[in-house]
Amino acid sequence: TRNSSSLPSIFDNIALILKAQGKTQEALLNFRRSLDIGDAMHNQKDLAFSLINIAALQAELRQDSAAIATSLRAITIAEQLGDARIIISAMTTLGKVALQQNRYNQAIEYLQRAIVVADSTNIRVLSEEGSKGDALLALVSTYEAQHNEKAALKEYRRYIAFRDSLLNETTLMTTQRLKEQYESEKKTKDIVLLQRDKEEQTKERNFYLAGFVIVLLAIFLLARLYRIKARANTELLRQQQVLEDQAMEIEMANTELQEKNAALELLSKEKDEFLGIVAHDLKNPLASIALTTGILQK
Repeated sequence: TRNSSSLPSIFDNIALILKAQGKTQEALLNFRRSLDIGDAMHNQKDLAFSLINIAALQAELRQDSAAIATSLRAITIAEQLGDARIIISAMTTLGKVALQQNRYNQAIEYLQRAIVVADSTNIRVLSEEGSKGDALLALVSTYEAQHNEKAALKEYRRYIAFRDSLLNETTLMTTQRLKEQYESEKKTKDIVLLQRDKEEQTKERNFYLAGFVIVLLAIFLLARLYRIKARANTELLRQQQVLEDQAMEIEMANTELQEKNAALELLSKEKDEFLGIVAHDLKNPLASIALTTGILQK
């Protein structure tokens, strides 16, 4: 639920849409609703805005007396607020009503006052209802109604000059805005490019840093592997030397054993030869002894 202080603006916006659609009576009804709420809330600004829009619709519907009263009330509030736009719009409406009533001099007076206020406050609006441009065109229509072609042409030229000046200002403002927008976009693009360059540089730096770290790790690992391999080779050589020493000791032991075996074989052979000689040498004496012993026993 929206705050009640926004209700006048809501009804005003609805009324403006209906007015643009040509639904004058419905627009007038919504402006009156906004007016009632603003009046009850003593919101002078919303009240004045509703009044000038109601006055313009009343003038359009040829409710002249109501339009005059509504415009004068709007002017009173606008003077208290110091709102020149409301005064310009109300004066323009009064001028249009006077024109409709063929009160040309009074119409000219109201419209000239609206233009003077617009010039003094530098409110430069062309086509908006109740603006300086609207007042100038109403003034042209008033002079044409008086058949004062010279004054009508003068005011029309004044309107054209005012329109052209606004178009120039609009063009300059548009150009300036586009320039500022271009510079802003260019600056944004430059910032984006700088950020991208910075990101690329950061990525490149990180890439090189990562590469450097990887190289250092690789060197460290290779050095470690080399040291491990060197220690392994040293240990292998040491073990190989031990094996060679053991093999040499075994070979020496085998040689010594072979020598001892050869010596034993030699001794065994000598023993056999000795025993053979002894057996041969003792054979005959022993046989004589045995024969003698046998004889003696008999």
